[in-house]
Formats: sequence, C-alpha cells, structure tokens
Amino acid sequence: MERIEVDGHLLGWHRQSDGAVLEVGASGVGGDRRPGTTTFVLRVRDDRLQVDLALLPTSRTVDVTLQPDLFGQVLPMDPGPCADGTAGAVVARWVVTLGAGNRMWCPADPAPADLMAVLGGAALPLLGAAYDTGAATLREVPRWAAPLLAGSTPRAAARSGFGTKGTKTVARALIDGLVVPPHRPPEGVSRVGPVPPTGHVALHRVAVALMGASALDPDRIARVLLAGGPPPDPLRWPGGDQIATGHAIASRLGSAQAERVLTDALATDGGLAALEEVCRLYPGVADQLPARIPSRLLAVRDLCRSLLPIDPDPSAARFGRPPGSPTSRMAVTRTMPRRVHRPRSGGVPASASVVAPPLARPARAPAPAPDPRTRARVAPAAPPALANAALRYPPEVAGLHGAEVGADLRLLLPRTSDELLAWGRLLRSCIGSFGAAAASGRSMLIGVEERGALAYCMEVAPDGSVRQFLGERNRPVPRSVVASVCDRLVLSGVLVRDLVANQVWLEA
Repeated sequence: MERIEVDGHLLGWHRQSDGAVLEVGASGVGGDRRPGTTTFVLRVRDDRLQVDLALLPTSRTVDVTLQPDLFGQVLPMDPGPCADGTAGAVVARWVVTLGAGNRMWCPADPAPADLMAVLGGAALPLLGAAYDTGAATLREVPRWAAPLLAGSTPRAAARSGFGTKGTKTVARALIDGLVVPPHRPPEGVSRVGPVPPTGHVALHRVAVALMGASALDPDRIARVLLAGGPPPDPLRWPGGDQIATGHAIASRLGSAQAERVLTDALATDGGLAALEEVCRLYPGVADQLPARIPSRLLAVRDLCRSLLPIDPDPSAARFGRPPGSPTSRMAVTRTMPRRVHRPRSGGVPASASVVAPPLARPARAPAPAPDPRTRARVAPAAPPALANAALRYPPEVAGLHGAEVGADLRLLLPRTSDELLAWGRLLRSCIGSFGAAAASGRSMLIGVEERGALAYCMEVAPDGSVRQFLGERNRPVPRSVVASVCDRLVLSGVLVRDLVANQVWLEA
C-alpha cells in the first residue's frame, strides 16, 4: 500500500492480484476514509484496463473506462502531459507500472505521460497505438467505437468493426487513417495563429466507414477510411443511431453510389453536417424516395429536403400540403375582351373597332389523386361552411322553448346553426358541428339550462329515440335531470316511450 500527499490531495494506491485500488481524498485524511474520498477500482481484463468508480459505502461500481476525463474532475491537473511531481504524474506512474507488469499498453515515453492518454490507451490498445503516432488525447470515447478500438491487433480491430470484410487491406487502412496529422500551411505561406503540435484521432472516418459496411466491399471500405481531412469538430462524433440509419441509406444506394456519398461526407467542406442532416431526414422521407437516388451527398440532402411536407400559407392554422398537390384556392384569371379590326364596309371606318366575345377558357385538367404515402401528413378537407341556417320545429316542439322541467331546469331550442355553434363552445363538445343535421331534420337538439346557464344537451332522432344526452366535455347527466327532462319530452310527444332505445333513459 502506498500513500502520498501532493497538490493538496492524499493519494492512496493499493495493489491487488488482478489490479489496484486508487483513492483520492482531501489532504490530512491520514489513514481514515472520509465521505469526500473518491475510489477507483482498476482491473486487468485480457491485457486491457477496466476502470470502475466505487459507489461507497455500498459495494456497487460503475464502469467509467470510456470517460478518462473523470480523473480531470477529481485531480487538480491541466490537459496534456503532467508536470513531474504533480498529482496527475503520480497516478500516471502508478498506472504505467501496473500495465508493465500485465502486458498492457504503455506510452513510449512515460516521463511526460498524459494521465488521460495512459488510461485510454491501456483500456483500448488501438487508441494507444494512435497516441504513439502523435494523436491528441480523447477526453471521452464514444460507446460505438469501443469494441473496434479494443482490438489487440489491427486485424482483430477490423474484424470487430467490419466482420468478415475486415481483411488485411481494411486493417492497414484502419491504422493508416486512424490519425489525421496536424494541418500545416504550405512552404512560403505565412500562418495565422499557432500550429497544433499533434494530430487527432479520426473516429469520424471510422464512423462513416461503418455506415457503409453492409454495402461496400473491403477495397471500398479501405478507400473510405483513408478519405478526407480533419472534421470541423473533433469532439462531435456521429452517434450510434446515425450509424444505423447510414446502414439503411448505404444498402439502398448500392456499392458504388454509397462510396461516392460517404467519400463526399469526408472530403467536402460541411460534408459531415450534410450527412448528419440526411440521417436525420431519411426516416421521414424514405418511402417517398425515387428508385434512382443521386450519387452525390449534397444532391441526396437536397432531395430529402424537397420531400418534406411544406405549408404554402404559414399564417393559416392548418397543416401544409405535400409538394405538387393542388391548392384549395385556384388563381382567378381575368379575360379581357378582344378588339378586332374590320375592313371598310357600309360606311364603317377601317379604324373602328368592335368588341368580340372573350375566348373560351381551355378545359382545366382534373386534379391529380393524392399520394397515399403522404395522405397522413395532410389534414382532411374541411366540410363546407354552413350558412347561418334557421332551425324550424313543429308547433308541439316549438312550445318547449323556455319550458321549466324542475326547480332550476329549463328547456332550450337552438334557433339557428350559429347558435348551435355557440352551444358547442359553451359545452366544449362536438354539437356545434350538428347544424347541417339539425337543418335537414336528421337530428333535433334540445338544450337544458340549469340555474340560468346551459348545462346539458340531448340529441333526438327522427323516430323519437334518444341518441345521446351529455353535459359539458361529454360528461354524463345526473339521474335526477335525466328523469325530469325525459318525462316532459314523453308527455310532449317528442320521445316515444315504447322504443327499446329509450328504456335506459326512462328508467333513470
């Protein structure tokens, strides 16, 4: 067991048979563990390092192997190589000693060791090989890349990522394309700002190549792995869901087209952003894509954009129509009368003009049938607006308007369809749309006012049966109200007592 106090922290290192335990606590803790102490459990698995965070005081642990930046939040250290004698350098020396005794990856020069690079390389050997060639340290490794970077050899890494297509050619391209060298200006050209001292890990190439793994042959996969330059943001990798969508796109494009599209994503300015947009739009427009899809990335992106539903009138409160469908309002063309000149005849001057009838309008082509694949995105056509139609009733029914059926209940009859619309708004129900049915005699609507306010509404069919009797927001009507209203309507001849459909209401 080894303890050392440095940079205001007390570090403890406990070697075990299969790894070690690292404790990071506040200075002055001594041999006692305080609640502020952070404990990491380092285990060696198949010549690789696994780092777990202990959730004390329980026995549970959380795997943080892919998050080496977590040590930077616990220890006082700056990014990059740790200065000799600092807390980061001490922990890096301990991890290097553990790796040397267990055949794990270790940095070529352990003196200026970067703790996060030591942890990442010891856990993922292929990432350690990238660090040996001068790649900058990754603070976090995407989860989809971990199985590939964990390969002990380039061939094993290629097999893990590309299956049977992980040939020697793919393995060689994977190693050659995994590190992008720093960008340096050509000779004789002055540079602006400092040149980065190292390159970076080109996981964007690996992600794009994985998108085409199902469609590309090994030689095409190798060309994709070697294509393009550095990404605009080395920390913004494609996610696992985008890689899965890329699989579907590449399978639909075919081998040659998929290679061109994926190469454009790596070699074109803004290509990764365009590929990300295509992966985001593809699930919504996949069923509308034509049989022949363009072979260039920007053309595929523009095609996906054009298939999105649009709204020709954004100010209207309705859904938009798909491109190419007829609009609800057709343009009105004004036809002006033609003026024709006639020769001199019967004393009429040659310069005189007469009005000729307008030309006949050409027959308008029928509107194309809507595409069934986009029908769900378009709101159904609204029914034609109903004018403020008057609702008429027989004398025996008209006399019910204002009739009292209880101490606080009064019957109401809507006089117009607009009044029925107001009833629908008051009761927050669909009866406002029954104007056409009431005007044609297919339905009779009878309102019930309780304590001076509309509270319920009954729909009566032409045969004298109750179709529905509901309150606000289609809530049920109290039994006492149902009994009072139905008894009065039976005495008035509006409801037929002998109908089976009415028994449930009359027995209330």
